[in-house]
Amino acid sequence: MRTSSKEKLEALRNAVVNSAIKAEPDQDGRTIFVQLVDRFTPSHLRILTAFQDPLRWAKEHDVRYCPATVSSLDHFLEEAFPELRGHGYFYNLLWSELRQAGLVTAAGLDAMMSETGWQAKRTTGLGDQFLAFIQVPAQGGK
Repeated sequence: MRTSSKEKLEALRNAVVNSAIKAEPDQDGRTIFVQLVDRFTPSHLRILTAFQDPLRWAKEHDVRYCPATVSSLDHFLEEAFPELRGHGYFYNLLWSELRQAGLVTAAGLDAMMSETGWQAKRTTGLGDQFLAFIQVPAQGGK
């Protein structure tokens, strides 16, 4: 059941392919990343991907998020993922788990910021490496 979702199966497939064609991460890193794919839900993976480059993600997914004067990450998240609207307890748990794994920088989603503050990258270097590991490999393995 843990690997029955299409998104998780695709992430695992990409991880296997990337393990065969890339030197990074090392064996320990690959093992940890595969364990994270197994542990995380598709919602974890979608949220992490969105917060790697929120502005680009919003454009690619036709999300029109234009706060008037102030913003917060949870407002953007609820606009980007309408199915999570009103389920703060759930998406805050997902965020906490991403943070605990060292994949995101922000401690929480509810801090107020300028109207463009939501656009900043929130993934760590490790988060970026994890996402590269579970994404479709580049042509030629580069």
